[in-house]
Amino acid sequence: MPRGQDLTEAIPRAIERSRVSVVVLSRNYASSEWCLDELVTVMRCCSRGGHVAIPIFYHLSPEEVSGCYKEDLDRHKRSFTYERVDGWIRALAWVAGIAGWVVPAPS
Repeated sequence: MPRGQDLTEAIPRAIERSRVSVVVLSRNYASSEWCLDELVTVMRCCSRGGHVAIPIFYHLSPEEVSGCYKEDLDRHKRSFTYERVDGWIRALAWVAGIAGWVVPAPS
């Protein structure tokens, strides 16, 4: 992407033009509405076909996704519309169900 380009338009467009998205989920992932919006775009592209998502679960397991993001999602419910937060919740559940790589936390 060229410097100075508006990221709110450029990132979703770049995701839509790509065939693969690598989604790195960390414990702080759901604190960012940017990340959540991008995940919804990835999910939408995958549902249309021709796009593959590869999740990387960094220091968490797929089973932890819904529980570890609860606090962030509850906070978002106070600031964003029901439809937007519901889309994020559905996208997180979707990505947690995809076989990906788990990078365990150091012991």
